[in-house]
Amino acid sequence: MCARRYTRVVDELLAQILARPDDDALRAVYGDWLLERGDPRGDFIALQLREARGPSGLPSSENKRREALLAAHAKEWLGPLAAVTRAHVWRLGFLDGCELATRGKKLDDQIGHPGWATVRALRFPTDADDRRADALVLHPALRSLRALELPSERLLKLLCGNPHAANLARLAIARPPAAYAWGQLLGGEAFPSLRELRLALELRGAATMPSAWAELVESATARRLARLRVESHAGYASAWIDLLGRARLGGELVVATTEATFTLRGDALTIAPGTHAQLTSPVCFHGLSRERFSSVKLAWPGAPRVVLDQTRHLVT
Repeated sequence: MCARRYTRVVDELLAQILARPDDDALRAVYGDWLLERGDPRGDFIALQLREARGPSGLPSSENKRREALLAAHAKEWLGPLAAVTRAHVWRLGFLDGCELATRGKKLDDQIGHPGWATVRALRFPTDADDRRADALVLHPALRSLRALELPSERLLKLLCGNPHAANLARLAIARPPAAYAWGQLLGGEAFPSLRELRLALELRGAATMPSAWAELVESATARRLARLRVESHAGYASAWIDLLGRARLGGELVVATTEATFTLRGDALTIAPGTHAQLTSPVCFHGLSRERFSSVKLAWPGAPRVVLDQTRHLVT
């Protein structure tokens, strides 16, 4: 096959995949076509297909071959997106997830690049440029977007009413707004597919305190989530326990503090050490009454003591 026809066929197959990024059969056809002609991307796609279909992944030798192909050719396969992204995740031969790695004009030039069409997960760094972040997230090229990690809540307001919002299943936000804004941002049909929400609260301020999030954990939005995770350095454990006791989630609620990590499923609570927990000392958590929680499980080394109610009933 002459080089001109080869390029034309490749371009046609790529155009079909980018127009229908969820169609894995198209990627398999593309991979087979490349493999028959000795193109390394065909081998890479074939390896990822086998990995996706097999119950136990790839053998060690094929894993090494896949990683070697990626190391040798990822920059070529990414094209201009290689210069503006990092932490790449690949699925069936195409970019599936990444973090933005640049600001400024270099990103401007790639905002509408067709390669964004296969990206399902995107993370913005904390110093992301607001104007360029807006332009990228709202661009039709990101039509496959399912998971988004934002440096602040500001973009959520822009996403409301945008077609991308309808498909978002996972959302993570640093420096989220106070609870009063959540009804407007996540209520109604603005994010109908949202199933996972992660909030990383700042170190200071009223919005980091447990009481500020009562409206969210009691809301209709929370009831349709499979998982809500709140990460905070503020507030006493007893205050978070009070919040957990009022939660009405359909799925799992995780509150990760420096003292402890609380996981609530239905009305069953599990408590594990936080990032700065004192594992060698007995610990007491107030407010764990049987009226609030059907069971309390301790996943804590050393079997610490825990206060279950105001009568100081102890469980070890």
